[in-house]
Amino acid sequence: MKDVNAHRETGVMRPLKLLCVVITLMVQSCDTTSDFDGIQQRMTIDAPEKIYDPVSSAKKGYNETGIYKNFDCPDDLSFAPIDIRYWNKTPAITGRLPTYEDIKDGKAINFYGGFEQARPFYMKLPKLAYVYSQYKRKTELVVVIQIVQTSTDTVVGYRYLSGGCGGSMFHDFHFLTDEEIKKEMY
Repeated sequence: MKDVNAHRETGVMRPLKLLCVVITLMVQSCDTTSDFDGIQQRMTIDAPEKIYDPVSSAKKGYNETGIYKNFDCPDDLSFAPIDIRYWNKTPAITGRLPTYEDIKDGKAINFYGGFEQARPFYMKLPKLAYVYSQYKRKTELVVVIQIVQTSTDTVVGYRYLSGGCGGSMFHDFHFLTDEEIKKEMY
């Protein structure tokens, strides 16, 4: 009588064997050579022309006509709510244009790489300000984290205290004085 347990695989060995088979098939299908009429040909899997990157495509702050002047994204989950007591600890960009890395780090909303007309606007940030929200149809207290200008426009990027972000023209903002900030805090 045959030993039934001799053919049984352990719980660990079976998945390992399956993994080895899958890896072997992947390697063979992606990196094999064949001899066809004496000519060595290499078979590869073509990469897509452009890989979709949600940060670079959704956070680019310009198009062929110029910088985006107004945008309102209160439901942008990449920007969490801000505790008003610590608003001045909000990451922001001062004295330079935001980069792609700044977007990923939550320091900026849009980036302007490749847009030669964009320049930084020199104001120490973050700043508390009031802006009228078209989305919420009311004036909101926000934290300004970036300001970018061209020869014709100056656009302010901000974060809502309740989460999300937006942007609007510089003239749409009332930047709070130290006295006004104290009133907001208490």
